[in-house]
Formats: sequence, structure tokens, C-alpha cells
Amino acid sequence: MFYVKVLAVILYSFFIVNFLDNVLDPRNCPGWHLILVGIYAVLPLFLAKNMRECICMFVVVSLVNDLSYAVFRNLFLNGSYDLLRWYMWQLGFKGFCGGWTADFMFFKVKVSSVMMGAWVWLRILSLLTILIFYRKRF
Repeated sequence: MFYVKVLAVILYSFFIVNFLDNVLDPRNCPGWHLILVGIYAVLPLFLAKNMRECICMFVVVSLVNDLSYAVFRNLFLNGSYDLLRWYMWQLGFKGFCGGWTADFMFFKVKVSSVMMGAWVWLRILSLLTILIFYRKRF
């Protein structure tokens, strides 16, 4: 049953979260990334039976959003991202070159490729750890 929930969370993140993240302009919506964290939490809060499941599904939503943002835009919103360059940047292989600014309303964070890549790889490792060591508990 847990894997059905994870599939639902992946579909939610790919279609709903990516749509909102692509359509709503962060420059016109102060604190957009704080709102986005709330959007990440909506479905996991309804589906999870315990806190471990909720955190795991939350990480899946954020990871799918970060790794499929440009794919969604290219497929459904007539985007023109060069996916190879975009994934190189997302996975941290473009160094400390400037990227974008995450706006959490109360503070802003300049996000470089290294920071984004570290965050992506950390989430992948944490999900693998959770699935390997706790798979019998789900």
C-alpha cells in the first residue's frame, strides 16, 4: 500500500506541483518558495499513516519537482530548456555559477549549482537509506 501512495505522490508532484511551479511567477508572488513547501506537504499529510511516511513522501514530492520541472515545462508548456545543461546544473556539476534566488518571504537564499546538487543528492541518499533500512516497516 505504501508504494501506491508513493506513486500517487510522484504523479501529484509531476503534474500538480510542477504546473503550479511553472505557471505562477515567483517574482509576482512574494515568499513563493515558502508557499511551495506548503504545496509539497498537502498530499503527504493526507496519505501518510505516520510521521516517517509523511517525511518520506514530502522528500519524494520535492525531489520529483526539482528533477522534472524543466521536463514538465518542455512537454506541456512549450518550454525550451536544454535538458542536458539543465540537469548538469540541477545535479551540481556547474559549480558556483549564479542561478536563482529562493524567496522564503522572511529570508532569501541565492542558489548555486553546487547547493542545488548537494540538496538533490542528499535527498536521493536519504530516500535510499529509508527504503533500505525501513522497507519492512512501511
